[in-house]
Amino acid sequence: MMEEDVDCLIAIGTDTMSVGVDLSCVEDVLVLDILEDVDDLFQKFSRVGRNRNRVTGARGILYLSEGAVESAKRIVEAEASNDPGKLKKGDTMDISIVRMVLASCKVDEQDHQYDNPKDDIPCNCRTCQENLPRRRVQPCNCSGCMPESLDEPEIAKPNASESKSTMPRRDRLTKLMRELGTKQLQSFRMTLWENADEAECGMLPPIVFLPDSDIKSILDFALLQTEEDLTLLLAGNTFLINNYSALCTVIRTLRADFEPIRQEQKAKASRAARTLQKKVAAQAAASVAESGESDMESGSSGDDKENINEEHVRNEQPTGIRLRINLK
Repeated sequence: MMEEDVDCLIAIGTDTMSVGVDLSCVEDVLVLDILEDVDDLFQKFSRVGRNRNRVTGARGILYLSEGAVESAKRIVEAEASNDPGKLKKGDTMDISIVRMVLASCKVDEQDHQYDNPKDDIPCNCRTCQENLPRRRVQPCNCSGCMPESLDEPEIAKPNASESKSTMPRRDRLTKLMRELGTKQLQSFRMTLWENADEAECGMLPPIVFLPDSDIKSILDFALLQTEEDLTLLLAGNTFLINNYSALCTVIRTLRADFEPIRQEQKAKASRAARTLQKKVAAQAAASVAESGESDMESGSSGDDKENINEEHVRNEQPTGIRLRINLK
């Protein structure tokens, strides 16, 4: 199927595609995992360039994790010293893969591991005459001999103030509204995907037609009012170029569905405000009553204290001293 389909540019598959699948026009194979050994690696790499007359720049590319090189060095050191204690958790690469990862020239290491001659002896069989074996590129262009420059692109960070909705809080969507809106917009996304041209978009997943980030933007700005607003907000989404009108229809339907929810929210807020007002009034009345009782108790306590002081004064009135001296 893929051999005859001129529109099939990318195929994503499991290990099944590395066995018995001989497509003549495959140019690149990308492997996204650490493999069992080099036999497994070159079994997958051998899917490329099956027809050398059609493919002239075939490549096999193995993507490794960030710490793969350091892990490979520890495995080599542990094997050389016969000390497994130098290994860390996750250092499980086969030694054949390790040597390929660390080799300064990948092609030389391949020849070494498979005991290949430096120069292939010409073959006069019909197959080799019709599909001439490819000679080694000089100078070698493997990733060991010609390392790639993987400079990270500079990505402009969005202004936080510009990325946030300036919509007044009272006009923003509630959690329930967002759940309903997300569900309806995801359904619209599936409709776009199902109606797309299969020849052009058959290999694309539904999410690319209306990414979750676009759905969030629509909801963050509380369902923009016009088609022009949507065009400005979602300008980078080429799948919506001819579908803004349909998207506006979905948004208008959502806005109508949200209105009862918003009215219920206002009624609930009003009830809560009245309840709070009654509670505050009750607390104020209780505070006034408590203050009055406290004043009465304070007055009674003052009278008692005055009576006690008067009694104390009376008891402390001087009665004189009687001094008696016996003179003889």
